[in-house]
Amino acid sequence: MSGFDEKPVRRSLLPKQLRLEEVKKLALQNKTEQEIAAILHVSERTVRRDLAKIKGRTIQDAKDTPELIWSVKGSYEQRLTILKKAHDILDSPPIMTKDGRQVDDRFLKLQAIRVIDEIAASLDKIFGVDDIDTRKQLDRLNEQLEHLERIVQGRGKISEPKGSSSAKPRRPQPSPL
Repeated sequence: MSGFDEKPVRRSLLPKQLRLEEVKKLALQNKTEQEIAAILHVSERTVRRDLAKIKGRTIQDAKDTPELIWSVKGSYEQRLTILKKAHDILDSPPIMTKDGRQVDDRFLKLQAIRVIDEIAASLDKIFGVDDIDTRKQLDRLNEQLEHLERIVQGRGKISEPKGSSSAKPRRPQPSPL
């Protein structure tokens, strides 16, 4: 054990925010107001006030949660829509003019790749996948999965997947909630 469980802490050593956290932790351990006050060297009135403040924050957090969930869900769905449209651009056949010549659409496809990359990065932030190593692992797994899907559909060779070569893998497409 360490910290507040071993010996009492003097009030002067405990800033208010830290005290609130300790009051919450001790209350979650089913300590009484008297026990918390004795452990933290504060009055029972201070403990009651801190518990009321913690309860108020918890209630407010509970009220804000549905709005936050809907906001994240709406943002996620909007990003998925854009992501699908960008993938449609990448997967579209070459653009042809009326006289049958192919239009150079490489710039459009590069822009679509940039959009896909930016949206994938923003989705990573939403879901907390900011770690570069984790991202690389997800990219490799996605490439291996795509390779296996091509084999199953009979369109691919049974060879080393693209993700294991030196080519840069595509970002995984997030699945809907």
